[in-house]
Amino acid sequence: LSGDFDTSYIGMEKAMSIRLNASNYPTVKAMAHISNNSLNAIVNDLLEVALGYIVENMNEKDLSKLKNEQSIVWAEWLEEVKKKEGR
Repeated sequence: LSGDFDTSYIGMEKAMSIRLNASNYPTVKAMAHISNNSLNAIVNDLLEVALGYIVENMNEKDLSKLKNEQSIVWAEWLEEVKKKEGR
């Protein structure tokens, strides 16, 4: 989320249902409203910042575990997309 609340995305997206708790929803909704962005765009920006911080502070062992698990998830997701496209 930039200082002027601009956001943009390019690439694949995964539709899913999430629930925001009572302390987060008003802030996220307000950010979406004042920036003229969707809730999805705001949540994705916030996740990018938070995950970036967490990953930067992970030890090598945990980072390796994360990367291995990410590879598995990517492979499963790509297979799912191919099936939907009939490949």
